[in-house]
Amino acid sequence: MSYLRVVSTLLGGLLCVACSYDPAALIAEADALAEQQHQHLASEYGYQLAPEPPEIVVKSDQFYVPALAKSSIDKPIWYSQPLQTQLSKVPLLQALQTVFTPLNVAVLLDPEIQPDTLISSHFTGTVGEWLAWLSNGQQLFIEYEPYAVHLKRYQVKRYDLAFLAGMTQFSLNEQGSQRSSNDAAGQLGFKSGDKPAWDELKAAITLMLSDSGEVALNANASALLVKDTPSVIKQVDSYIAQLNNSLTRQVALDVQVVEIRFSDNEQYTVDWSSVRRNSQGAPWLTSQNGSENWLQQAAGRFILSPLNGSRNSVEVLVQALQKQGHVKVSHHPRLLTLNHQIAQLLVEEEQAYLAESEVSSTPYVGQQQRLKPGRVTTGFRLFVLPNILERDVLLHLSSQMSALQGMSVVQSGDNMIQTPHTARKHFFLKALVGHSETLLLTGFRNQQTEAGRTRSGVSWLLGGGQQQKQQNSETLLLITPRIVGVANE
Repeated sequence: MSYLRVVSTLLGGLLCVACSYDPAALIAEADALAEQQHQHLASEYGYQLAPEPPEIVVKSDQFYVPALAKSSIDKPIWYSQPLQTQLSKVPLLQALQTVFTPLNVAVLLDPEIQPDTLISSHFTGTVGEWLAWLSNGQQLFIEYEPYAVHLKRYQVKRYDLAFLAGMTQFSLNEQGSQRSSNDAAGQLGFKSGDKPAWDELKAAITLMLSDSGEVALNANASALLVKDTPSVIKQVDSYIAQLNNSLTRQVALDVQVVEIRFSDNEQYTVDWSSVRRNSQGAPWLTSQNGSENWLQQAAGRFILSPLNGSRNSVEVLVQALQKQGHVKVSHHPRLLTLNHQIAQLLVEEEQAYLAESEVSSTPYVGQQQRLKPGRVTTGFRLFVLPNILERDVLLHLSSQMSALQGMSVVQSGDNMIQTPHTARKHFFLKALVGHSETLLLTGFRNQQTEAGRTRSGVSWLLGGGQQQKQQNSETLLLITPRIVGVANE
């Protein structure tokens, strides 16, 4: 009996050991340990990703209804019916009746379609797929109704255009400048075509049409109506989609005017070599024309590339310029405009002065003095016409800067007038600037003079003179285009 007890005890122990080493349990423990290790690594190291849990497959005995194809969502019930045809040189109308009569669907043909056109069809699929094959082969447009199918030779489609009603015209002439305060705004050196954009669009669409195609424009509703075969309509679809996408792109323009008044009266322009030294040779300042001697240019165009981090290139530039004098930065309102649409920024101020002074004598009354004031307008005008490319903006720029240099007093006898001295700079240029890059325009030098009185005639010879104090400065124009919807890289 004792021997049997020992044997039974040993067998029981072996069974317990076998149960503790169950393969399924060991695999589950190994998976849990591996997942725990992955989670631990993921918490300590950001680049160590934890494995995604496996997808769970649910099995069910219930009925499964697949989702409808997009092409058949808004179609009649008969559109998805199975179909098998064996037709050889059968007239078109007869083939249609063969297919649709069993489905109790009426067949309607436009007069432009020849019903006796022979077709051959060895097809297996659905009714909708067969109609698509027929439409593509015979260039037909098909309209689907619950109990009828309508075949047409031509498709008529309406397009909404990203145009505004009316016509925008502008004339930008690089030779133009503002002669007086009553003149129109500066001419930009670029003129819009005399032909309206609607006529140009109609001419472009006409090139795509077939001999029987027609196009009609409704400028007041910004709509276009095209009638042609389905293949031509697809081409017009693609063209109008690309056109609307291009015209609705937007660009935001940040404009900053930086004025530096030099501490040294002998300095007339920015020392760009010093700017580079003070910015520690930062690579954000490069010449747009790629020349090696860009630092020696009297007036140039430079590109300020964006910097990584919290600082931007404009702040670095201003800090470097402060080594040469007093720097003043003017932030103007952001311009937001559509592609190929002109935008204007106007910041001006008026200064009144004594333009005329006249003393007249009247018998029995005495002397009367008549004063006539004048106005001088100075400030900043900017016209921008953008052309948005992929990640670049081609800018058509015209700007006019004017500043009041001083006011002199001229006296002759008892009459005295004031003569303002203004400086105007006008430029026109085209530049290709990347998204979020800054176009830097230099070379706008100013000399402000404070003058005293100037006497005319004999009094000037007897010691009358003019005392002047000169202050040199330079104005920098910074323009940063940002294409709306484009992420910074």
